[in-house]
Amino acid sequence: MRRKDKKMPYENTHACMLNSELKKVVGSQIRNHEGKRYTVHIAKKESGEGGSGERSYLYPASVWTAKEAAAHCKAHGGEFEPATGEAQQMNLSEPLENDFIPIEEGIIDDNINDK
Repeated sequence: MRRKDKKMPYENTHACMLNSELKKVVGSQIRNHEGKRYTVHIAKKESGEGGSGERSYLYPASVWTAKEAAAHCKAHGGEFEPATGEAQQMNLSEPLENDFIPIEEGIIDDNINDK
């Protein structure tokens, strides 16, 4: 996922694009898979037509290896992009719940070839 102010790939986050047609982000949700947290971006079409859906997954590189994140992404039919930097491992003794986090609505720019 590409915001106008942040370009992909991300330095410390692996990314999985599920549906690039959904551009208007309306919220995010923290989920767990096998004890590892990841973020789901929920979005709608720019036109507002239709319902919302999962746009992308973001995996902290400090928690997920590129191989693990790529496998999870592939299992959900997404397009994977690994983090570019080296992450330090984090100690997450208590996994997060499936919290919904509303965020400011915004349009996402998918042009990967920007400067």
